Amino acid sequence: MDRTERFYKIDQLLKSSRIVPLSVFIAELIVSRSTVKRDIEYLRDRLLDGRDHASDEVLGPQILYVKGAA
Repeated sequence: MDRTERFYKIDQLLKSSRIVPLSVFIAELIVSRSTVKRDIEYLRDRLLDGRDHASDEVLGPQILYVKGAA
């Protein structure tokens, strides 16, 4: 699965459920935890594009949590 396909799948997973555990992303995308985190950070950074905290609703709190996850 290439990066574009992963982005589409991430979008579909988030549309199907407000909160998606990291383990579900890993299983569905068949990639490492690091790859999921990088993809989500990329999408979040591009979609939020320097907007204020009110834009956090665009991707929901689960996206913002992944960035800070250890």
